[in-house]
Amino acid sequence: MLNKSQKLFSKISLLIVWLVIFCTAIGAAVLFYLGDSFEGWVGLAALVVFIFFQLILPGLASMSNPAFMRLIISCTMVSSLTAGRYLYLYQRITHFDKSQHVLYGIVLVIISLVLLYRLLPADNRSNPQIHPVALAIFLIGSTMLLLFIWELFEFICDRQFGSDMQAWKAGGISGLTDTMIDQLMGLIGALASSTIIALFYARDRVAFYSKWLSGFFPQTSSKTPAKASAAVLTTIAVKKQDSMEADYE
Repeated sequence: MLNKSQKLFSKISLLIVWLVIFCTAIGAAVLFYLGDSFEGWVGLAALVVFIFFQLILPGLASMSNPAFMRLIISCTMVSSLTAGRYLYLYQRITHFDKSQHVLYGIVLVIISLVLLYRLLPADNRSNPQIHPVALAIFLIGSTMLLLFIWELFEFICDRQFGSDMQAWKAGGISGLTDTMIDQLMGLIGALASSTIIALFYARDRVAFYSKWLSGFFPQTSSKTPAKASAAVLTTIAVKKQDSMEADYE
């Protein structure tokens, strides 16, 4: 059960989600009005992805979306799109784009971690038999795959709509250089966050799950160790009784 401060934090995080949705939608409408239809469509596409991850995916996956995760995704949305693209920070601030790819690497590692635990059997989530190195490799690999898909999206937009998301209009190999540096920045974010996660996971898997991941799986977390132990003992007792009755017959 959540205490009062946790409930307040949850309500505030949900309010921020709706504020981001409202501001992003208004920003897209303004861009359409000003004639910058490409940035407007990018805003709407990002808004759909944001709503999916924040409000739809948790329900589809029978999960919860904890307040801290809502804030992480909301801050990423504001930094990368609502402020980043709408206020043209990518053009105004040198290397702003690279800082966002580091952020993408970190956030995608967290999302990959949560989805991995979702695929695990509920009884194994608190103490999975996954080596810390294998966990880190999986997180880095899945994150780099998602970052590649993003670069593919940028490539398609540049070719189909004449945008400059991969900085190819500067000529020469500028587009290639921009793409490779973006991937490198994402890799740095993925390596750093995966290493930290793997170290905490290796130290105490049960505590790691309880502190950072149990909030995503409230149905599983509601089963206390005492209840789980009692259920196991009951199952053993029933099987033993059935075995004795079979021998008697």
